[in-house]
Amino acid sequence: MTLIYLQATILFATTLLSGLFVFLFPKKIATHSQLFLTFGGSFLFSLTLVDILPTLYAFTGTYPSLVYYLLIGFFFQFFLDLLSHGIAHGHGHIEKTHAHHPINCLGLLSALFIHAMFDGILVSGAEHLIIPQGAHHHHSHSLLSGVLLHKIPATFSFVAILIQHQYKRQTIAFYLLLFALASPLGCLLATFLEENNTLIQQPLVFCWALAVGNLLHIATTVLSEANPNHHFSGATFTANLAGALLAVMAVLH
Repeated sequence: MTLIYLQATILFATTLLSGLFVFLFPKKIATHSQLFLTFGGSFLFSLTLVDILPTLYAFTGTYPSLVYYLLIGFFFQFFLDLLSHGIAHGHGHIEKTHAHHPINCLGLLSALFIHAMFDGILVSGAEHLIIPQGAHHHHSHSLLSGVLLHKIPATFSFVAILIQHQYKRQTIAFYLLLFALASPLGCLLATFLEENNTLIQQPLVFCWALAVGNLLHIATTVLSEANPNHHFSGATFTANLAGALLAVMAVLH
């Protein structure tokens, strides 16, 4: 339980500090956010392929329908992206020409909140899953790092969009606090599913499959948008390669 509370605290603090950073250093974020996002997307995608998916597929012998939950999670994130304008993977796709018109902040926050809860379930669930004998054992700290690498730019984009649309600082702070609470709530939900005598393994595995599908959509979207003009970029290539190598090293250590 101590580790779960630590993970929840890290997720909460990272979101709050990222939002605060937008207020203090908006120009620095605009300058370096794309490469950071590319690195994080490559890390997430590589970690999913070499670590998370093998762990998930180890359960398909017991739960054959698990692959369908993975697919549902993937396309559910597509729906959430429509509501959040892509902010969940670090891109704010709201047109600047409408910067002074109110946005549907409730829909935006709801989509990000649901996605962030999946992040918490993903991280915490990895600690509680009873891995089938002989299967690959997941490194939860690597997964936490991957979640943080996409949570930071997502928070940057969320707060920047609210500032762009001239919301009051008190309102932005309130929305940021709600968003920051989502992942810790997901952590506690996974813990509840594990500790409740009637909800031990099967619902947790299915929730984890949904969360993995959610994460896979995020990672592939980030990578596909890393170079929209399809021109070779040494910096982008280096960021992709560094993210992939770090994921492999995290799994093999």
